[in-house]
Amino acid sequence: MLYKNLKDLNRSNIIDFGSKAANIGELINHGISVPDGFCFSTRLFENFLSHNGIREKFTNIFTHNQDIIKLIETGEFSFKGAQGIKGVFNELTNLNKNSELAVCSSAIGEDLKESSLAGVYESYIGLKTYDDLIKAVKRVFISLYSDRAISMYINNKTAHHLIKMPVIIQSFKRGKPSGVIFTADPVKRNTDVIIISGTNSICADFVDGNKENFCIKVMKTKEEMVKRKNQPDYITINQTDILKKYWGHIKTSNGPLKINNSGFYRQDR
Repeated sequence: MLYKNLKDLNRSNIIDFGSKAANIGELINHGISVPDGFCFSTRLFENFLSHNGIREKFTNIFTHNQDIIKLIETGEFSFKGAQGIKGVFNELTNLNKNSELAVCSSAIGEDLKESSLAGVYESYIGLKTYDDLIKAVKRVFISLYSDRAISMYINNKTAHHLIKMPVIIQSFKRGKPSGVIFTADPVKRNTDVIIISGTNSICADFVDGNKENFCIKVMKTKEEMVKRKNQPDYITINQTDILKKYWGHIKTSNGPLKINNSGFYRQDR
């Protein structure tokens, strides 16, 4: 299948749609609010490579990654691939010119417990046109072949046949506040605490450091904050509806979740 609605995915779909999309599907099926979206399987990626003769030209991507990047930049989607992307674009925007979309990776081998590849692949937000969407999908494909990604594959001894790129396309919600909930300390690997980091803006401003951010540490067992940095008035365990609503799920998780005030949680691993 070329693509599926995110709500129809679960952990059994990892091999075709990647861990990130599969985890989003699991979150949706657990009743957690996630923006509407679809994931294109490895078939779109494979079809693009074949349609542009890339797979046939290079058998060793480790030594020809820059050549592959150039061919992806100038390559075109097949009629079937372009029609699939167009269909998703129309469904998510409903032909509303004010709608915005987000595109991100769901690579095979990404967001696994033993190999997160966090920050290696590209994401794009605030996309409004079909042409913008096409360019973003290709840029996500390209990020699979970046020098940094190639270095990770070599270090992790990743087999060539596992280097594939499913792509997620979702409605983009401008959350305020937004950020990341780490349901375990990512530095000390302490599973007894939760780290809440974010900013009173879209998540990109938090990641890029464009806005002042806050960081809060919460003990899972006591359900109380034990350490604060720039804690805003709008984030409290007792007063924030979204934290109360999903507290049981957060408390038993051991990976990062993304959050904004529309109820968007996405488990990254």
